[in-house]
Amino acid sequence: MSPFSSTIWIVHRDPGPRRALARLAGGVPGRHEIVLGAPGDSVFDVAAPADLVVLDLTGVPADPEPELDLARRVERGNPHCRWILVTEADQLELSLRLFDTLDAQVLVGPPDARSLQPAVQAALTHSSSLPLSLRQGRDQLSSRFVRWFSAGEPPELALALDPRLAREPVLTRGEAGTGRGLLLRYVHATSTLYPGPFVRVACSEDSRPDDLVGQIEQGVREAGAQRGRFALWLADLDRLPEALQARVLDWLEFGPPAVLPASLRGNLRWFASAGVDPTRLSAGLALAFAELTIHTRPLRERPQVIPAFVADTARAWAAARQEPARSFTTRAVDLLRAEPWPGNLAELEAVVIRSLAHADVRTAELDLVDLRIGPEHGRGEEEGDSHAAESGGEPVVLLEPEPAELAAAPFAADASPEPEAIVELELPDAPHEPRPDPPAGPPPATEDPDPGSLARLARAVAHE
Repeated sequence: MSPFSSTIWIVHRDPGPRRALARLAGGVPGRHEIVLGAPGDSVFDVAAPADLVVLDLTGVPADPEPELDLARRVERGNPHCRWILVTEADQLELSLRLFDTLDAQVLVGPPDARSLQPAVQAALTHSSSLPLSLRQGRDQLSSRFVRWFSAGEPPELALALDPRLAREPVLTRGEAGTGRGLLLRYVHATSTLYPGPFVRVACSEDSRPDDLVGQIEQGVREAGAQRGRFALWLADLDRLPEALQARVLDWLEFGPPAVLPASLRGNLRWFASAGVDPTRLSAGLALAFAELTIHTRPLRERPQVIPAFVADTARAWAAARQEPARSFTTRAVDLLRAEPWPGNLAELEAVVIRSLAHADVRTAELDLVDLRIGPEHGRGEEEGDSHAAESGGEPVVLLEPEPAELAAAPFAADASPEPEAIVELELPDAPHEPRPDPPAGPPPATEDPDPGSLARLARAVAHE
């Protein structure tokens, strides 16, 4: 274990100012390894990654190319590094413009102990802990991710969570309702030391450039002064017209639209979701996301996960309301397994939640009659993509991690649209006819209905 609690780089072209800054920084409590050098010195190539860089621009000409190059390399390889920028009063505006993507404390130099030491102490003690107002949302996001993917995470997820790739764009591909949006939210929340706003941009065949830019602009306004890594999610990217997909490709390769402030453009990560049809997403965009593309599987390919998913969802629903846990009978689960679930896990989750909400609170075990399955229930666009399935139909631009959005996600009362008609799975009454006298002898043995026939009956009743 290193004897030092942190590493501080002191950067200035001249040795005199470097040594003065080092003496001042050395007065900060704690054991700090201090590395001194000019912007292009090789000492920074072999030094420990910096927790804090004190970049002194005093006395530097108006074209600080070496300093800009150092800042670019550090930002790329060590995005969690903190910065203190020291500049002269008459160069303040120019320095802020040139180093616009640095999340830096700015000191007008030359600094003294009263200004530098508190700035160093504040930078080194910067906490990554979430405030209480955001912990509930984070916990519910993690809980929902575990329920959806406990049977097996997509193999590409581990690479998307690698901190070395924390700036690379991520694409999820799969059918609606398979957790494409949920995966992206999880990657943003767990692969970033300081996750910031998460803005959703809805894409469709009718989208125009102004529509996308307007949604981005609205998301930036709602984000306000939130700090941290900025996430921009293009939902259903493959639905955009070909010309607009080319515009998005330009944003990925050459920088986002100018509507984003400079401080966000330098701290942006692109996310996108798309369907499985390879012809709908342009070849250029497919290549742009090729490094980190995550594929999700539909529910019909893994029906074995349904019993555990139903049980976990029921437990989480009851726990959120501080009610006794309830379960589903084997017959009810067998019927759910027989369903085709074109809405995938999103639809199944909606059926489980709706059935629990409608059932009598005294019902400890829900049976066939308690299931609420309808032709329009829960068939939203996407689990994570469809806001109806996630947070109850709010505007299309989402900011994360706002607690109201994550907290309401799994079990909001309005998590899915109300049905036009609720189908209760009951056997229809037979026409009244005179019954013959029963034959003598013991009554014949009865058997439970075959689950396959129950499924056929359920679909027939739903159709009617």
